[in-house]
Amino acid sequence: MPFENKIKVVSIKGYELEKLANYSGLFISDSLSKRNGTVYINDEPIDANEYYRVATIDYLYEKTNYPFKTGLNPVDTDILFRDALAEAVKKKVSEKGKFYTN
Repeated sequence: MPFENKIKVVSIKGYELEKLANYSGLFISDSLSKRNGTVYINDEPIDANEYYRVATIDYLYEKTNYPFKTGLNPVDTDILFRDALAEAVKKKVSEKGKFYTN
């Protein structure tokens, strides 16, 4: 990957998470799903007023058009996104025999 993006974790409100899930397509998560316009985490509808811990890359965190910068309790993980992605692919292939499981 051309950039050394690191993962950053932050808490954002459910309504912000719903907006991201419905409009940005930026999600890679086995626990997040959308059905009939409703966003679910682990098959439970998102509560618009609750806070949820989300991970993003430092580059997107700094962009003001995303809600990350105004979130609570940001944590710099020092984990490179490319390393986390490689591990996720290895795990998925190990579990499912392939990465794409649609």
